[in-house]
Amino acid sequence: MFQGLVVRPSFGLRAFKSTMAWMGFLAAMFAALTFAVWTSQSFMRGNGVIEDIVSKIFIFSFIGWLIGWLYSLAGAMLRAACTKLSVRDGVLTLQQGILFRSATDMPLSAMRTVVVEQGILDRLFGCGTLKFASSGTDTFEIWLSDVPNVTEVRNRIQASSIGHAAPDRQ
Repeated sequence: MFQGLVVRPSFGLRAFKSTMAWMGFLAAMFAALTFAVWTSQSFMRGNGVIEDIVSKIFIFSFIGWLIGWLYSLAGAMLRAACTKLSVRDGVLTLQQGILFRSATDMPLSAMRTVVVEQGILDRLFGCGTLKFASSGTDTFEIWLSDVPNVTEVRNRIQASSIGHAAPDRQ
């Protein structure tokens, strides 16, 4: 029986998602600022100030984008490094956190529902979200996004839970 499964989220997908969010936000800021300068009175007068303003906006937008990208990349690295889903001794455990750690345990004998979700980006990267619910609840107590080879991980966890099934009550 399999007892040593440890899963960590995919760093690449988390970094890509956070980078795309920053790029969209800063592109919208750059477009709004460029439009504001374009329609300003100094541009309408044609006194030559517009080139200086547009170049400063472009430089500051690029610097802002770079700082935001590096910040989101570092955050994605830390979140991926500090998140772990494991199966040991018949217990499914999700550990998360950098400064403040949290751990959620679920006995495999109580596990009733396992859901795999994959969006378009998840399918391109070969990842997905795993959700686990135990008996007697209508919510998912444990879920982990950006799991590489998500269907294989689900199958291995379900196979290990067969040996820990709760005995039938009569």
